[in-house]
Amino acid sequence: MRAFGKLMPFDEALKLALEAVKPIDRKEKLKLEEALDRIISEELVSPMNVPGYTRAAMDGYALKSTDTSTASDEVKTALRITAEIFAGDVKKLILSSGETFKIATGGMLPEGADAVTPFEDVEEQTDTILIDKPIEAGSCLGLEGEDIKIGETILQSGTFLHAGHIGASASIGIGELECYEKPVVAIGVSGDEITAIGETLGPGEVYDTNSYTLSAVVYKSGGVAEKLPIVRDSVEQIEEALSSSNADIITFTGGSSVGERDLIVDAIRNLGEVIFHGLTVKPGKPTLLGKVGEKLVLGMPGYPTSCLTIANVLLTPMLRKMSRSEYKTDSNLVEATLSETVTSKSASHQVIPVKVSNGTVKTVFKGSSVITSMSNADGYIELPGGISEIKAGEKVSVTLL
Repeated sequence: MRAFGKLMPFDEALKLALEAVKPIDRKEKLKLEEALDRIISEELVSPMNVPGYTRAAMDGYALKSTDTSTASDEVKTALRITAEIFAGDVKKLILSSGETFKIATGGMLPEGADAVTPFEDVEEQTDTILIDKPIEAGSCLGLEGEDIKIGETILQSGTFLHAGHIGASASIGIGELECYEKPVVAIGVSGDEITAIGETLGPGEVYDTNSYTLSAVVYKSGGVAEKLPIVRDSVEQIEEALSSSNADIITFTGGSSVGERDLIVDAIRNLGEVIFHGLTVKPGKPTLLGKVGEKLVLGMPGYPTSCLTIANVLLTPMLRKMSRSEYKTDSNLVEATLSETVTSKSASHQVIPVKVSNGTVKTVFKGSSVITSMSNADGYIELPGGISEIKAGEKVSVTLL
């Protein structure tokens, strides 16, 4: 049995991990239907006005405002209905004084008209409308360029694209957007006892859990997961996996501790450098970060809850920076009241799974070796090293899973 050296404080390890991460510069063209929740890598400037013409903002009658200047309850203005305009009509119509055109919402305002009055504001007769008050020029119109003007920047580079951005792009006829590629994370699972789902378990064997939970975390954090074949307890096999992958980050679960078959640290040292090995975090002490060429390698504990904990508190921030979506870190934080006192006899940074109900949280940690510590949780709270107690009734920040 080997031993850890001096354990690194979690905050320091997180700082080193984020310093080692570089945002992805690779770019790709995506169709609008593929661009949701991606980061645009170009400035988008409108080549046109939106709308491209002045149009009716509601169903009504197009008219000349000057025709209504003397309208009142006592002396109503009468206008003859001489045409009808629907949305999409392109017929060339010119409105003369004393006339009005019936017009649908979105219909192009005809030449000579400068206002629309709604149906409900006039008295309709067979081929005439009666108006009892002056109509101001510009009433009930959507003006050309009112939404977007030609030459206007509608999306800045680095924008996280939501549905409104997709709609704005479509409105100016843009069908593709250049976006930053997602970081690629290779997920390796090591251990002679690991069996793939679909195979029959032998004595002393367990199904591969971690590659599935890690894939989910990678996806949620803005990355693309690529599973590597299960690696047995062999330095040569681990080195081969490290050398063969072109991913931005390679993760290995299991084999990161200090036992005789914990060989990931040896493989990384043979091929590159170890940045840290062993953290003051619970669960997750046997965590390591290294570098092989330009690829970062994150060695994670094999126990499912320990592995998922490190994925949430270390891998996720790394991927947020790499995918340029760091601001999303706070989007899954909620404040709640602790229903029970939480104590710690450890100086380690503790990550504690919790259940959230009606604004209160209760711990559900069973042990680092059981996945239900996390599957029964809605999120987790953190107890930094040096803090021995959080009392019942105190407010805590919960990171939702």
